[in-house]
Amino acid sequence: MMSVTPTRWAALLGAVALACAEPASPPTPTAPLEAPRTPGPEPVVAEPAPADTRPDWLEAIEDEAAWALLRAPSNEHALARTEVVKLLWDHRTDRLWFCQSERWPLHYDFAVRFLATGERPLGDRRTFNRRQYLGAEREMQLASLVRYRDADRFTLELGPADDLDGEGVLRLFERVRAAVFFGDVLHYRPRSELHARRIRRVRAAVRALDPNELWAGARYQPITLGQSVGRLRFVRGALDPSSVVPDQILVLDHVPDDVPLCAGIVTAELQAPLAHVAVLSQSRGTPNMALRGVFDGPLRALDERIVRLRVAADDFALEPADAEALRASLEASRPAPVEPPALDATREALADTCTLRLADAAWAGSKAAQLGEVCAAGVPTSAGFVVPLHHALAHLTRHRIDASAATLRASPGFAEDGAARAAALSGLRAQIENAELDPALLDAIGARVRRVRGRRWIFRSSTNAEDLPGFSGAGLYESVVTPADPSPAQIARALREVWASVWTRRAWDEREHYRLDHDRVAMAVLVQPFLDQVVAMGVAITENPFSSVRSGILVDLAPRGASVTAAAGEELPEQILLYRHSQPEVISRSTQSGGRPLLTEGAMRPLRERLDRVHAHMMALWGERADAADVELALLADGSAVILQARPYRMRR
Repeated sequence: MMSVTPTRWAALLGAVALACAEPASPPTPTAPLEAPRTPGPEPVVAEPAPADTRPDWLEAIEDEAAWALLRAPSNEHALARTEVVKLLWDHRTDRLWFCQSERWPLHYDFAVRFLATGERPLGDRRTFNRRQYLGAEREMQLASLVRYRDADRFTLELGPADDLDGEGVLRLFERVRAAVFFGDVLHYRPRSELHARRIRRVRAAVRALDPNELWAGARYQPITLGQSVGRLRFVRGALDPSSVVPDQILVLDHVPDDVPLCAGIVTAELQAPLAHVAVLSQSRGTPNMALRGVFDGPLRALDERIVRLRVAADDFALEPADAEALRASLEASRPAPVEPPALDATREALADTCTLRLADAAWAGSKAAQLGEVCAAGVPTSAGFVVPLHHALAHLTRHRIDASAATLRASPGFAEDGAARAAALSGLRAQIENAELDPALLDAIGARVRRVRGRRWIFRSSTNAEDLPGFSGAGLYESVVTPADPSPAQIARALREVWASVWTRRAWDEREHYRLDHDRVAMAVLVQPFLDQVVAMGVAITENPFSSVRSGILVDLAPRGASVTAAAGEELPEQILLYRHSQPEVISRSTQSGGRPLLTEGAMRPLRERLDRVHAHMMALWGERADAADVELALLADGSAVILQARPYRMRR
C-alpha cells in the first residue's frame, strides 16, 4: 500500500530515537500456564511495554539526539508541526534544566519534583506562578524552546503574561544560546504586546521575530481535524460548484469563498481560520487543511483515485483506499437529521431586533432572534429590524409561485444531475425576484429605513434553517447591500434577492445532506444600517480552537474594505488569542493593514469581557448543543466593538 506522510523530520527523529533507546530488558519469568481442559487456541501472552528510558532533564542540548529525548508536540501553538522543550534557569545555582517535556509539560510540576527542598518550599501552583512569572523578585526564569519544523526555526518563548524586562530576556537568551546546538540560529519570539514593549531596546540582540515571519514558512495547516474517504480531484483555477459531488476530496490551488458538500478539502494556500470555508468544514465535520506546494508534490500520483485523508493536529496522511471504504465513509459522514424551529407565519409586523428572544426564531429566523439575545446580554449590537418570514411566504402565495420540494424533485434530472438541479432552482429564484413586491410592505420598510439618513443598509438572511446547533449554514444564503438612502426599487430588489436565496443549489444540497425538510424552511430578513467609523471587521470563536489547555477567545480581524471570512489569496488576518487567565497572544498581524495593529492593546481586555458576556448568555441558552459562540463583530475607531451576529459553534480541535 502506498502511503504519503510528508513530515520533514520524521525519518531523522525516528532514527535518532532508535539510536538512543536502551535495549529492552528481557520479560520477567512467569509461572507456566495451566494446560486448557478443552481444545482451543494457544493463549497469547502480551509482551510488557518497553520502559521509558528518556531522562527527566538534561543540562544542555548538544545535538539532535538530545533534542529528540526531550521534545514534546506542542499543545497550544496555532502553527502545526511544532515541538517544545520546557526549560528553567535557577538563579540560586545558575543551573539550566531542559525538561523531558512529555513527562513534565508544566514548569511547576518539574520544579516541585526536582528543585523544591525543605529549606526552599515553592508553595502552591498559584503562588509559584505569581513569583516566578511576574515581578523582579523571581528566583528562576521559566521559558520554552520551540521548534517550528516547517519554517525550520528555533525560538525562545515566554508565557504571554511573563513581564521579564528586556535585560532579563537578553541574559536568558545568551545563557540558553550557549547551551544548545542551534544557538547560532536561535531567535526570541515575543508572544504578546507586553513582550514587544519589554524588549524594545534589545530587540536586535535577541533576534526577535515579527509575528508573521513564522507563517511565511508554514507549509501544513490543519483546519478541521478528522478523516474521510473520497475520490481525489485536483482543480486549478475557479471551482465550478455544479461539478462537485459529495464523494470528492478537492485539492484546490486557492481558497474559494464557498465549497459545496464534499468529502475533504486541501488548499495550496493558507486559510483564514474563521473564513466561510473553514466554518463550513467545522460545521460539517469535513477534513480540511492547507498544504503549500501540494500541486508540485507526490500527491499528484493519486489524482482521480479513491483515497483516505487523515488530517491531524501535527500532520496528515493520504493513502489509497477502495470502493467499499468509500461507501462506508460516506454513510458514516451523514449527520443526524436537523429539525428547524417551528414555522410561525402569523406574525406580520416589523420588529426591532433588540426586542427579539430565541423563541422568536419561529417567525424572525435564528440570526435575528440570537442577535436579540446578544442585546439582552447587555452587549452593543448593530440593532436594526426584522421582516418576518410571513412576507416571504405571502409573496409566493400572492404570485402563485410553487416552491414545494415535491415540484422541484419532479424536474427532469433534478436528483441525480447537479447542473439540472441548479437550473431548476435558478428558474424558481427568477420567479421570486421578478414578482412585484407588496406595496404596503415596501412602504413599511421604507419608513423604517428613512429613520436613519445617509447610511447604506444591508439586508441579511435570517431563515429558520441557519445558525442552528448542528447546522451552521454559514454562507448558504445571500446578503444584499443597498446604497445610502435606498429608493423603493432598491429596497424591493434587496428583499427579493435575499428571499430567493433559500433556493440556491448550495443551500438545497446542504439541507438535503442534513435531511432538513425544505418545505419547513422560510426566510425572514434582518435589515441593519452600516456602521460609521468602522476600522475593522472580524470574527471571534469564544473558546480556544487550538487547545483545550488554555482557555481563551480567538479573534480574526481584517481592515475595513477587506474580508476576514472570504478568500484573499495568501493574505493573513490579524489573529489574537484573548486568554482568560493571561495576557493576549498576537498570533499574526494583518497583511492587509501593512502590519499595523487593528486591535490595540488597550482594547483587548474590553473586547474579551464583551465576548465573555456573549459566551455566557448564549451557552446558557444552547447548553450542550454547542461548545462556543461564533461571533461576527465590527471594531470602531474608538476601539469599542459592536456585535453583528452570534451563532452556535462546535469545536473540532
